[in-house]
Amino acid sequence: MLQFIEELLIGFGNAAWGTPLLVLLVGGGLFFLIYSRLLPYRYLGHAWDILRGKYDKPDEEGDISHYEALSTALAATVGLGNISGVAVAMTMGGPGALFWMWLSALIGVATKFFTCSLAIMYRGKDSLGETQGGPMYVITEGLGKKWKPLAVFFCIAGLFGPLPAFQANQLTQTIRDMLLLPNGIPESFMSKLLTGLAITAVVSLVIFGGIKRIGKVAGKLVPSMVAIYVLAVLYIIFTNLPAVPGCFALIFEDAFTGKAVLGGAVGAIILAGVRRAAFSNEAGIGTAPLAHGAAKTNEPIREGLIAMLGPIIDTILVCTMTALAIIITGSWDAKGLAFTGEGTWRDYEVESRVRIQDAHTQAGLTGRLTDAHNYYEFIIDNKGESAAVLNKVLKGQPLELARVPYPIEAGQNYQLTLSFAGDSIKAALNGQTVASVRDDSFTSGFAGLKARHGSVDFGAFRLSSGGQLLAGYDFSKSEQKAAWRFGYEANYWSVVPAEEETEEAGFLQFSASNGISITLNAFSLAIPGAGPYILLLCILIFSFTTMFSMSYYGAKCWSFLAGAQNKHVYNFFYVGSIILASVASLDAVIGLIDGMYAMMAIPTMVSALLLAPKVRQATVDYFKRLNS
Repeated sequence: MLQFIEELLIGFGNAAWGTPLLVLLVGGGLFFLIYSRLLPYRYLGHAWDILRGKYDKPDEEGDISHYEALSTALAATVGLGNISGVAVAMTMGGPGALFWMWLSALIGVATKFFTCSLAIMYRGKDSLGETQGGPMYVITEGLGKKWKPLAVFFCIAGLFGPLPAFQANQLTQTIRDMLLLPNGIPESFMSKLLTGLAITAVVSLVIFGGIKRIGKVAGKLVPSMVAIYVLAVLYIIFTNLPAVPGCFALIFEDAFTGKAVLGGAVGAIILAGVRRAAFSNEAGIGTAPLAHGAAKTNEPIREGLIAMLGPIIDTILVCTMTALAIIITGSWDAKGLAFTGEGTWRDYEVESRVRIQDAHTQAGLTGRLTDAHNYYEFIIDNKGESAAVLNKVLKGQPLELARVPYPIEAGQNYQLTLSFAGDSIKAALNGQTVASVRDDSFTSGFAGLKARHGSVDFGAFRLSSGGQLLAGYDFSKSEQKAAWRFGYEANYWSVVPAEEETEEAGFLQFSASNGISITLNAFSLAIPGAGPYILLLCILIFSFTTMFSMSYYGAKCWSFLAGAQNKHVYNFFYVGSIILASVASLDAVIGLIDGMYAMMAIPTMVSALLLAPKVRQATVDYFKRLNS
């Protein structure tokens, strides 16, 4: 029963971020873009003047300044997604995914303008008589009380959507991988608990001070975090300046051809880029209007102009910085090569159990490996039309010797065998020979495992010759990793020993589905020594500022449902989830959070689309007064 609920919640989270939501967000954004006649885009300079405080009036209604409102909204959007999410989008959709992220961000500018203008235009009063703004007040004040169920739906989703489980879990893992383990501190329940408690203490100091304290802290940290991150990436760019034109050429070429990863599946690239942009800049989700609704202003259009800078900073600037670092260093094309044995071995048979965990992934065996760029490989490939493929890799370029269509499903075990006898090469899948060729390009070499993108588990590795076992690994102990050599990045590989309470055998795991590890690899390659620590500092600031702002969103939804006098209750629930996320595996909980976060978009976009004429009317009036 519990397993069924877990699968249901994970399925809900995945389905919620599917095509219908993206159609609502992107389609709605296109409508706003056309309906506004590009008017907001013409006044980016004016938006900058507003941000600088040129039009600030301290006596106007609201709690925080324009600058603090934008900082609070950016604190939530500029987070781990900008570091890890971009990397995942590129490993799954190739460099071309970045182009579609840019396009989605430009559409998101129009969405932010409309939704955040409405947040000021239709502010309401909470149970304590304080002025509040956000999609729930836009619905009740703008559409009328009969629409209140839609506002309640938004708030219920808003209780769970902003919970920091993902940020806390990823931050705990990052501290473990980059700080604790390298310094000899082993992972344990106690180390994770202490990390979680430390994170909770820092977050609590800020969020229990309310929106004014959150705004002030965000106002100081957000410029610093963006500046540190951008400076680090600019260093990577300028030290690799000749490679930059090629990076942009690859982005534009891959956006329309899909050759880099998906073999021409342009639709999948578009989906990867659009989904990441929607999740990154949150245009249309409804979180930004909650922050901008607290701004001190009586001019709705001014706040809309400030809000539309968000996607530009978040996606056009920060996400592009991440992408360029990853493309310049080649980390987007995450590959793993692990090998063992002797370089003089000639005729032998290598076999292993292979389990691909993600889509768009290649994995299998290598043989007669002379170096990281020359060898034979037998791989299973589930990107595009899945197949079993026997290749000769010559100077790093795979030359296909045989390809057999074969249904490869994520999560399933496949037994692969690759054997050599003179110039005869045979490949078998689940005991059935699928390829038999002759080639004498390589006559001897190491044997091993290979993976590209995603996450792959390799188990029960056997290397034999003439019936004699030359090498065998059951991966029952983490120390067995020391027996292997690695052709690319050893950081992607780890031994996962068998657990006594389960029947699952141990395995050697390749994991490039964690975007942080990909970005970390890029910083390590480009800035040896200091790179990982610079990234760790950015991750710490990004994570904390996100957790500061997200608490305000959930508390505001709780206040609408249970009364503003009880809003502090939500903060205890919020910080409790940080501790839980630090020590537990939360696939089901994160599935629920992702799903609820997506559900917040439905009331936000529906109300904004219905009230769009009011924004357009106010926009024309504002700019007429401004230019008179």
